[in-house]
Amino acid sequence: MQIIPEKLIVLRKAARLTVQKLAEEALVGRATITRIENGRTTASNGTTIKRLAKALGCRPEELSTPPEDGNLLTALAHRRSVKVEMNAASHNALLLIAARYGEQAATVLELAPLLFDMVATESLLERRQNLAVLRQHRDAISEMSDRFPHLAERFTWDWNAASFDDREERSIARNDLRGEFVHADETMDDHFYPNDYDESADNPFVAHLRRRWGQISEAGYQSPTIEAMPRWTGPYYEIGIAEAGKIAGGDEDLRAAIVSGAIPIVSIPTDLRNEGRMIERQAWMRERIAENAERADAIFKDLGIDTSLFEE
Repeated sequence: MQIIPEKLIVLRKAARLTVQKLAEEALVGRATITRIENGRTTASNGTTIKRLAKALGCRPEELSTPPEDGNLLTALAHRRSVKVEMNAASHNALLLIAARYGEQAATVLELAPLLFDMVATESLLERRQNLAVLRQHRDAISEMSDRFPHLAERFTWDWNAASFDDREERSIARNDLRGEFVHADETMDDHFYPNDYDESADNPFVAHLRRRWGQISEAGYQSPTIEAMPRWTGPYYEIGIAEAGKIAGGDEDLRAAIVSGAIPIVSIPTDLRNEGRMIERQAWMRERIAENAERADAIFKDLGIDTSLFEE
């Protein structure tokens, strides 16, 4: 007899037991229950099944039959279907990263709020620490003003910059990841903006992500890259390159098309996804790339844009 993971979860939640509580009442290791519920083992051991059944108040054979109501597990687990639109590149990244670590795509999505909040908090803390260090240096420079009596106070104290210290502090307090509150001040002189500043590509949060990923790269791991995080069109980043390369059979152009979202993974026909159909899969992807190029050319032509200007 083998335990069906979904049925164990349904019965455990119906009994209002946590994994830890069930483990204690059934005298079964918590790790064993977790492996069963994750589908990593079927626990065919008769003693284990009997102990779990007794703790759950059911017959042992009930653990090996599917849930009667397919929606029961969803309801008990408080799961909901959410329609979220995302760009093809991000959707491909979701599937590639889930495959890399052997997790469900839903698990990656469910962890996204936690991980985003963690990195966002790190970014704000980093800005707060940097601001504190900057103020210390400013105070040290200001204290040297009496050593330059022949120069104006502006030489050792930039009162304009100091006023923006306060706006940066308030920006951090507002959880303003992009630093938009600072730039919203119309009195801010142009010389306070970095040259060629791009608010989507150079904002504090994107800069923090680049630094974090740079640390990963220095440690010898493959590091993703992020180009920008526009507010309305979604972030532009490259991740899952190795996994995309396997799908593309090592072809760099096809790999790039997958990473960029030009070829959505879910659009690849099911019969072309196994390893033995690599040649046919590559041919199919090249056809899609050609079709996309034709559509793009047609759009540019309708707009009166000469695409030859973009060619090297």
